[in-house]
Amino acid sequence: MNDRGSLIVGMMLAIMLGSFILLLSFLVLPRYTNLPNLGIGKNQSGSESQESGPGALLRQAGSVKVQADLKNLQVSVLSYYAQQGAFPDSLPELVSYMGTGVDTSNLVYMKCSEGSAILYHNSSGYPGYKFNFEQTVPTNGSSQPTCF
Repeated sequence: MNDRGSLIVGMMLAIMLGSFILLLSFLVLPRYTNLPNLGIGKNQSGSESQESGPGALLRQAGSVKVQADLKNLQVSVLSYYAQQGAFPDSLPELVSYMGTGVDTSNLVYMKCSEGSAILYHNSSGYPGYKFNFEQTVPTNGSSQPTCF
């Protein structure tokens, strides 16, 4: 009889401990985390986030990828200019010369003159770059950049 009673008490303690851990992870933990894109917790201002879920994470990842591609090509354009003394005539020429593995399908590059060029993403809201000799001026993405 003693073994039976200790087994029941042990099982009850295990169930209570398991339910306490579940209660902690589902009710208390999200209140103290800062994960607004996952739909739990609060954002930096302390209010509940408006946009949540996997779609928001995918949009944010796409935006970061575009910005990284633009930054990579900016460095490549400046390096090309430093080595060749002029900007490349086209984006495929730059990519083949520098060997960058950047997806250029949505990027626009225009050579304005021997000493100036522009590079930007073809959708609004993404930054771009204006190159004037060795100076680089970032654009804010509110309008399509034009040559100097």
